[in-house]
Amino acid sequence: MGLSSETKDSWVDGFGGARLLVPLAKSWTFLAYGDLGAGGSKIAYQTKGAVNWRLSRVFALELGYRHQYFHRVTDGDIFKMAKSGGYLGLGIKF
Repeated sequence: MGLSSETKDSWVDGFGGARLLVPLAKSWTFLAYGDLGAGGSKIAYQTKGAVNWRLSRVFALELGYRHQYFHRVTDGDIFKMAKSGGYLGLGIKF
């Protein structure tokens, strides 16, 4: 016999957001993105800024920075989480 612990917690938030794409040059685009939500959490949001480089009709590279946050209160417990950092991504259109 061993010790076991189980925690289940789930919720749904509604979100609204906006995205801005600004052409910089023939193959370069600046992206700004943000969304905000609430519902099961008191507040949740994310923001993102990136530069996209279109390599071809199919492939693109994206270099950016993203920040996410949520705040939830359940059964008197307060949960807050913030994550942020840079990223590099490869986009593939098919």
